[in-house]
Amino acid sequence: MKSGDAVWLRHTDGRYVRDAAGLPVTFEITEVDTCAASTWYRLTTDHPTAHKIFSGWYTRHRITPGPGHSAMGTGVTCEGRKRWSRGDFQRGDFAKYRGTWYEVLRVHNTSVTIPYLHLHISGGVVRAGDVRPGWTWTAPYAGLVGRMSEEEMRQHQEPPVP
Repeated sequence: MKSGDAVWLRHTDGRYVRDAAGLPVTFEITEVDTCAASTWYRLTTDHPTAHKIFSGWYTRHRITPGPGHSAMGTGVTCEGRKRWSRGDFQRGDFAKYRGTWYEVLRVHNTSVTIPYLHLHISGGVVRAGDVRPGWTWTAPYAGLVGRMSEEEMRQHQEPPVP
């Protein structure tokens, strides 16, 4: 299977992902990532609800061309890094992107919106209040290397008590 191929997706119990009419939802492979252990396929679909819920990375065991079958990926890249997705983030969390922690302003299917700080030097933490209103950037999940909740970030930044 390759980018551009139409495939069907199965749940872990073997049932097809279906639309309201009971027909299998057709997904498209948009990206392929191959390593020695396995091949991963990034899937998207035009079906709005199925796209929000099921778009993401899967191994060949959960997808097949046409009416077929296929087990959800572990969420780890070939290099052992976490594959981030929409389900990992919510507004107010912090995402590490290009060496800096950014507050997550919005969560999308393929990226998060973060505050944009012009001429910012890598490192540290950037919050929404640190930038001009409306200055934002979208960081793709593939470029993210870490996640912290708002509470974890607060604890991380508190000075140690002597």
